[in-house]
Amino acid sequence: MSAPIFLAIDIGLTGAIARVDADKRLIGVDDLPVLADGPACRRTINGPLLAELVFKSHAIRAFVETVGPRPGEGAVGAFAFGRSRGIIEGVLAAAGVSVPAPSLPSSVARRSLTSCAGVGKGR
Repeated sequence: MSAPIFLAIDIGLTGAIARVDADKRLIGVDDLPVLADGPACRRTINGPLLAELVFKSHAIRAFVETVGPRPGEGAVGAFAFGRSRGIIEGVLAAAGVSVPAPSLPSSVARRSLTSCAGVGKGR
């Protein structure tokens, strides 16, 4: 049996999905797949393409950034961020990848990825 793989997911249209092994070694990073197929051609996370990345990873657990409203953000932006979270959780559930609760605040997720990557940036 191969070593367990974990995913760390930074939600957002410029977000990424990182694959990390049990020894905290970074295996790879991919941009979240997005398409301009939302209302008014807004970019949205593409569920089928994300599913392909998740299923190919053979991950057993995923750590997903916590999302919430940001100061000055309108209802449309907050809804879009929440919708992205829902797509990600749905894909992970379909793939049988467990997501521990609570999720990670973005600052913790970024620090974790940075320390795993051994570089000054999370991406």
